[in-house]
Amino acid sequence: MIELNVDLSFLSKYFELTTQRLSGYASKSINEIMKEEERLGNPKAAGFESALRDPAKVAELFMLMDPQNRYLIIRNLSSEDLSKLLPHLNKADLIWGLKYFTKDKLMELMEELPKKELYAVVMQNFTMEDILKLMPKDELDKFLESDKIEKQDIMKYFKQMDYKDLQKFFTEYFGKEMAQEGSPSENSFNMLQTIESLSAQEFQKMIMDMNPEAKQGLIFNLVENKPELLMEFQNKSIARPMMLLEKPDILKSLQVLENEFLIKMVDQLPDDLIQVVATQIDPKIFADILIDKFPDVIKQIAL
Repeated sequence: MIELNVDLSFLSKYFELTTQRLSGYASKSINEIMKEEERLGNPKAAGFESALRDPAKVAELFMLMDPQNRYLIIRNLSSEDLSKLLPHLNKADLIWGLKYFTKDKLMELMEELPKKELYAVVMQNFTMEDILKLMPKDELDKFLESDKIEKQDIMKYFKQMDYKDLQKFFTEYFGKEMAQEGSPSENSFNMLQTIESLSAQEFQKMIMDMNPEAKQGLIFNLVENKPELLMEFQNKSIARPMMLLEKPDILKSLQVLENEFLIKMVDQLPDDLIQVVATQIDPKIFADILIDKFPDVIKQIAL
C-alpha cells in the first residue's frame, strides 16, 4: 500500500459524502470508504472505479500537484518502470537531472554521444580551431594517415596557400636553395610541382614532419572542404575542450541535444536519483501514465 496525503474533499465533491460522514471513515482507506458507501446505497459510489480512469480526477484525488505525493508514488516503481517516465519529462527537467553527475561523468557521457551530436555540443562554446589546438599529436597524425584523405585534397591546401606561407613551408622542409628566384607566380608553380612530384612515401613523410600548428591548419582546411572527414576523430579528442568549462556551462551546452540523448544520460543515474528527477513530471501527464501503464499502482494507493 502507498500512503499519500489525499484530498478527501474530492469524495464530497463527486460522491456526495458530507464532512461529518467522512469523519466516520477516519480509519478506512478510500477503497473501503467507497465500498461501504455502495453497500449503504449511495448511487454515486458505483462510479468510483470510473473516476480512477479519469486523469483529471486521479490528479485531483491523489493531489498530484504536490511533488511529495508524486515522489511517494514514483519511489515505488521498479527500475524499468522509472525509465518509462523519463520520455515524458521536458528538456529543462532532464538537464536539471544531469546536475547530479560529476563533471568527469558528464565528460564520459558526452564521449558516448554520436559524433554529430557531440560536435553540436562542443561547438556551442568552441570552434574547430579550438578543438584542433587541444587535440593530441598522435590523434592529428592518425587523422592524416586516414585512407579517406587523398593526395589531391592536401594539394588543394597548398595551392590556396598565401605565397609567403607556401614559401616558408617549402623553405623549412626542402631547404632555402630550392626556392627559385623568379616571380611569385613562377616560384609558387615550381614549389607546388616539387611537392606534387614526391612519391607517396615521401609525401606522407613531409606531412608527418609538419609542425603541430601547420598540421592544424592543414586539417582545418581538409575538414572545411570535406566535412565528412570530421567523423575520423575520436570522440574523446572532440570533447576535450569541454574540460575547460565549469559544470553549469557544460549543462547549458547540452541543451542543444534532442531529448532522446538526454534521456539516455539521465537513465544512468542511480534509481534513487532518477526518482527525484522523474518527480518533476507534469501532474496531468503523470495521471495519464498511471492510468495507462500503472493501474495496479492506483489500486495500491486506493486500498
